[in-house]
Amino acid sequence: MRIAHIAAEIVPTTSGSFVGGLAKNVSTLAKEQINQGHDVEIFTSDINHRLREGITETSWQSNIIPTVGRYASLSYIQSYFLNAVREVIHAHKIRHFDIIHLHSAYAIFGAIGYYLGHIDTPKIFSLYSPNFSLLSGHSCKTSNNQVKTIITRFSTRPFNCIIVLSRNLETILNQYVSSRTPVRYVPPIIDSIIANSILPKNVARSKLNLDMNSILILYIGNFSSWKGIDILLQSIKKLKKEIQNICLLAAWGEPYQWSGNQKRIILKTIKDLDLENNVQHIGIVKDIGTVISASDIVVEPFRCTCKVLDSPLSILEAMARGKPVISSSVGGIPELLGKDQRGIVVSPGDIDQLTEAIRRLVYDEKTRERLGDAARNWILQNMDKDRILSLIQFIYESANQR
Repeated sequence: MRIAHIAAEIVPTTSGSFVGGLAKNVSTLAKEQINQGHDVEIFTSDINHRLREGITETSWQSNIIPTVGRYASLSYIQSYFLNAVREVIHAHKIRHFDIIHLHSAYAIFGAIGYYLGHIDTPKIFSLYSPNFSLLSGHSCKTSNNQVKTIITRFSTRPFNCIIVLSRNLETILNQYVSSRTPVRYVPPIIDSIIANSILPKNVARSKLNLDMNSILILYIGNFSSWKGIDILLQSIKKLKKEIQNICLLAAWGEPYQWSGNQKRIILKTIKDLDLENNVQHIGIVKDIGTVISASDIVVEPFRCTCKVLDSPLSILEAMARGKPVISSSVGGIPELLGKDQRGIVVSPGDIDQLTEAIRRLVYDEKTRERLGDAARNWILQNMDKDRILSLIQFIYESANQR
């Protein structure tokens, strides 16, 4: 099959890593489809000109969608929308795609499908987040079901199938999507390197030159407010009084400039809370698997998932490495962690609950091991890469038969 994926900023960093759940999932999917013998192209924006200037390369053909303005700004959205349609139509006339597969965190971006309507090729839309806003804002404040229904039905109508990456999102969409458009749950794909090659903690720490005696609390993500890093910092502040060797291992960073970047505020918070000796910055790294292996506990204190992957890959990757995870009861996260079965879920924004959950795992090594083992076993049983690829292939073939 000749497959065209459309998604924003599927561009590796200078270290070769892809940052963000959507970028990671699309890049891993494309790589695996190429391994299966498919011809794969990705149409994507390239704000930092890494692809255009040859700073980074990909194993698939990347087609640049020209954009204007900062990421997620109105000018960026308008130029991305119009130029994505133009680039795909132009390429299709030359190479003829068998499948056009759009990926977005925003339901409204499905409107691109209308402008591709005259292309007689099946179209698939993967929706990553429960976001039904008209612009690139938050959707968690949109409680008007009528608005959600209008936006969702309008945005999903041009497609042969809608793929969702969590059961939570499947439930939401089935309330609003027209019965003519099938909704299919397909989990994110976890990179085989992360899932299969687990290092012992001491080996990983030695490799990264990390202290062997510290209690390492790992955070993976950016500096945006909905990731809840400020809540985690408040918890670390409380805990350091009794756990003097506690350290926040911060695998954070931003691959591009945008309005949600609150790095300056977060760094000031670290200083104000007197945590400069309790936070170790490692930034964006290519080998996130080794970083996960080096940690004791992974904490992802999301306030919401309406601008991120509803089943966050940072959580799935930690589970695959057998690490205990603490996160929030938002979006598709509870279905991943269960009720203290494979991790601990706390109320979003609750500093006391988060602090107590971290304290509990710091002092209870057996529970850490039990949760980590259960998490890894669950991933192996439910997130098999070959099964996920087969599901996507079945969706593609079914769409071609309609």
